[in-house]
Amino acid sequence: MRDELEVTEQVRSIMAETFGLDEDELPEDLTQTTFSAWTSLKHMLLMAGLEERFSIELSMDEMLAMKSQADIVRILRSRVTAAV
Repeated sequence: MRDELEVTEQVRSIMAETFGLDEDELPEDLTQTTFSAWTSLKHMLLMAGLEERFSIELSMDEMLAMKSQADIVRILRSRVTAAV
């Protein structure tokens, strides 16, 4: 089972890659509304990256609910835990 720290590290890695930044350039409390680089196109690229890295298929409801780093980690942890 993946713990929260491991999931968070992977999510931040994918976010950095998606937004074209180094991980240390990402804000700690990253949200879609406070981070201008998080556009609708980048959101879809982020969702694709998450699906690939975690070997899952996200539902439309899950994708729409992922509006912050914390939301993403919470949803992914529930999916990974459910799959175990």
